[in-house]
Amino acid sequence: MRAGDDSWRETPVHWNSTKLTNSEQRSKGVSELSNLLLEFPQVTREANLALSIDVLHGALSTIERKKLRVDDPSQLMRLEDQQWAITFSVAQSLRFANKLEEAEKRVAALEELAPRTLEPVQRTFLTKIERAALFMCQGQHNQAAIAYRNIQALARSLGTSYLGIVLLGVAQTEMMLGDYAAAELNLNRAEPLIGEDPNHAPTLQLTRAYLRLLSAHPEWVSSVSLAIAQIGTTIVTVEPQVSKQIMLIQAHRLHLEGRHDEALHTLEACAALAYDQHDVCFFSDVLQQQAFVHQRLAHATSDVDEAAQHHQIAMRKLSQARAIRQEHGHKLSTASIDVTAAEYIVQWHDRYHGVSHNELREAFQRIIAAMRTIYSVSQSIAESRTRYRFVRSRLRHAFEAACSLALFLGDTPALSALIVEATAQYDWSVVHKADTDN
Repeated sequence: MRAGDDSWRETPVHWNSTKLTNSEQRSKGVSELSNLLLEFPQVTREANLALSIDVLHGALSTIERKKLRVDDPSQLMRLEDQQWAITFSVAQSLRFANKLEEAEKRVAALEELAPRTLEPVQRTFLTKIERAALFMCQGQHNQAAIAYRNIQALARSLGTSYLGIVLLGVAQTEMMLGDYAAAELNLNRAEPLIGEDPNHAPTLQLTRAYLRLLSAHPEWVSSVSLAIAQIGTTIVTVEPQVSKQIMLIQAHRLHLEGRHDEALHTLEACAALAYDQHDVCFFSDVLQQQAFVHQRLAHATSDVDEAAQHHQIAMRKLSQARAIRQEHGHKLSTASIDVTAAEYIVQWHDRYHGVSHNELREAFQRIIAAMRTIYSVSQSIAESRTRYRFVRSRLRHAFEAACSLALFLGDTPALSALIVEATAQYDWSVVHKADTDN
């Protein structure tokens, strides 16, 4: 599936389930949080980013023509300072528009221009921040973490507020890498440095809300409410890449408050924003959330026909989400979706015995492949014990679903092989201990 396909809008969004449990929060992927740290210039707050970029390109062309007619070094420096500022806005605009290759070229231009500006140290710092933010958008979280750490000394030389920006960036990269404890520590360090800065305080609270959601923190709901209170209700004044994250947590809050119609409209807006920004991975996350809701609704109703309809929608949405992740080569995400699909099939068949033998067999084969993928990933994770626990927890879910499917199929040899393999290779005690740690 590609951005622009009609299938993006195929199924309406529904969001009226009961409260999510901590284990369900941990087992559901949350969309990637882009690292947007700087004020988005007013010109790029226009609804049409393409138009804003065209305007900025026109301004750059004007400066280039002026530079050709200037001989005075001080005047040339002023022009290059203006050129840096506009190029910086172009780079941000392209990043927000998900045109990352073009943004990469503009960041390279910033790196060349920064030393020749009126404030070379500050311009160099902001350029490095933009480089780190671009790494985040490209999914290169390790490189982003390195980039942020490498500019901490420069930030200290400029002042505490600059250091706060860097620490916020470090926290966001640690969150994306799954090191939630370190992320929380750096958010706490960044908060007094950032203070009530209207450009960064809302982003900090938003990051804290997502961090607590990811780590199943008992106060995650209040964190979400605080983030929304700081950000306000006008989504368009916030950076585009961040606004979709805000809408998702708004949907969570509305759902928990029982305001299901409002939550429904919010999630529809999330899907529309994903479509407009050509963000297929975020769209995949929205689909998985919708699937989760429909599966819960299937179990909440006593009407068999209504339950069947919800279950079918849930499975269709998971299939769409899986196709997106598979197309983009996200092996772990694809495997995780296969685990969820197997769990939904087990839940449905256990209640209604409504799954055919062939469907059970296909689900069993997929879950075995998913287990191997997840196990392989669990063996390669070194940077975060928290992320390791998450992956191993998914592995346990996969094992339990696979055993249930083998029982439904009456495949005793397969069930025995599963148990033998698990005993021989998988350290399940680590998984169960990890669950109790949370």
